[in-house]
Amino acid sequence: MTVVPLKVAGPKGYPLVSIIILNYNAVSFLKNCFDSVLNSTYPNIEIVFVDNASTDGSVDFIKSNYGHLQKLKFVLNNQNLGFNEGNNVGFAQSNGEFCVFMNPDAKINDPSTIEKIVQVLLVRKTVGIIAPVLLNYDSDIVQSAGVYQSFRPFEYGKGEHYKAFIEKNPVLFPIAVTPGAFVLIRRSMAEKIGLFDKVFFMQGDIDDLSFRAWKKGYTVAILPTVTVMHYEGGSVKHDFVTNNQRVLRIYYHGIRADFAVILKNFDPQTVLKFWSLRLLIYFIETSLISLKYKKPYSLMAYFMGIWWNVRQFKSMYSKRKRLRQDHLCSDRDIMPYILGNCGASNYIMRFRQFRS
Repeated sequence: MTVVPLKVAGPKGYPLVSIIILNYNAVSFLKNCFDSVLNSTYPNIEIVFVDNASTDGSVDFIKSNYGHLQKLKFVLNNQNLGFNEGNNVGFAQSNGEFCVFMNPDAKINDPSTIEKIVQVLLVRKTVGIIAPVLLNYDSDIVQSAGVYQSFRPFEYGKGEHYKAFIEKNPVLFPIAVTPGAFVLIRRSMAEKIGLFDKVFFMQGDIDDLSFRAWKKGYTVAILPTVTVMHYEGGSVKHDFVTNNQRVLRIYYHGIRADFAVILKNFDPQTVLKFWSLRLLIYFIETSLISLKYKKPYSLMAYFMGIWWNVRQFKSMYSKRKRLRQDHLCSDRDIMPYILGNCGASNYIMRFRQFRS
């Protein structure tokens, strides 16, 4: 790993915000991403650009176009460390009281977004993790306003027009898990509970962190009055040779992370409830998708994800025991903020939105 240091001096009264942009072969998105950050009205930021050994010229592009910025630091990894460990490396090289983890395929709409989110954190000291509403790239359609738990995880607000969504959700609200494409985290919280678990190469990252935050007495929240655009899957689509490979990998990582995160963070009765429901639901879902596209890859991913959890059970159970020693809240305390209502129409919509 190579680190290029920076010197940051900011105005008094504005806590330093570190914006950590983890990149892997996403050069086509970097200009919009960086320009939106640089247009921010918040006066005290540092940018930590972490590259996971890209081969598409990303590093040269950033050096050529933004390398002159005093508030920019380069962290160049020698290999693709994945989302979690890559961001952990970036966090270790950052200095901000608050840290934004931003995907390269995201861009900030309103220049005052960071300022508005920081204002919330300065007033609401129990909020440990906070995110804006994600919109589909260059549209007003909600991509995600966080994830709630039902018989499987569901993204809140997905597919709604933002105007209709904000009318129903005009103020800050708690959510089980924030979106991961643009999320702001208190450094003091991360130093207490840890950051991302590197066992999850992709997916499961912000889920695990959000649940650990809830269990430690922090609030996880969405600020609906600010939005960030995100090209869903933009930073990973190039990494798949075929759509079948994409289905296999995304379902595999998603299913294996879901079961492992539940085991790590919840009380025994909740683990049994969620596991039993999701073993059945995921089997039905992956079977239907395999039948729909006449390819076995999603069903293969289901069994591979379950088998990974069998092999990792001892390790994850050890992590669970350590975490439970520090829990301040039981499942009963946090379930009103974790669970959400989901009907058949929600599931049908999700199935139709699935893109192979």
